[in-house]
Amino acid sequence: RHNIISIKRGYEVGSKYYGKGSIPFVRTTDLSNWEITYNPYKAIPFEIYQKYKKLLDIRENDILLVTDGTFLIGTTAIVTKYDTEIVIQSHIRRIRCLKPEMLHPYILLYLLNTEFVQDQIKNKTIVQSTISTIGNRIYDIILPIPKDSETIENIYSIVKDIIEKKLEIRKTISNLPDITKVG
Repeated sequence: RHNIISIKRGYEVGSKYYGKGSIPFVRTTDLSNWEITYNPYKAIPFEIYQKYKKLLDIRENDILLVTDGTFLIGTTAIVTKYDTEIVIQSHIRRIRCLKPEMLHPYILLYLLNTEFVQDQIKNKTIVQSTISTIGNRIYDIILPIPKDSETIENIYSIVKDIIEKKLEIRKTISNLPDITKVG
C-alpha cells in the first residue's frame, strides 16, 4: 500500500433513477477493453450525480476495476477526460495512483491486466451466497512492477499510445455529421 494508491468502492444509486437523466451510471458490464461504454438506459439525474460526486471523486487517469460479480471480476478501464462525470456501481473500485512518479496509472493499468495479476484476482475471489467477490483481498495483490526504467518507459509508451488512439477514435465518432439533419 505505502500510500502509492488509493482504492474506493462505488455506490448503488437505485434502479428508480435509471433513464431519468444524462449522467452515466457505470456498471460492471460497462467496462471493456480498458474503456467505459455507456448504456443510455442507465443514465441518472444530475442531482443524484451531485450527491455522489465528492464521495467518489472520479478523475482522469483513475483506474476502474470490477471486484464483484462473476466472470467480469478483474475487468479494468481507465477514466479519460470524457469520463469524469459518472457514478460507479458498488461492484467497481476506483483506484488512483497517488504518486504517479512512482507508479503511473498507465503502468498500473497494464499490470492489472497481466496474466500474473489476473491469476491472483481469480485465486483470491470467493463465492458468497449470491455473488463472487475479491473483497478486501484486493489489497493482497502483488504487482509485478518492472525494476528497470527502460521496460517501464516502454510499457508507458505503448499504453499511452493505445489510450490516445482510443480517445482520437472517440472524438472522431462524436464529431461525425448527422446527415439526417441536412436541409
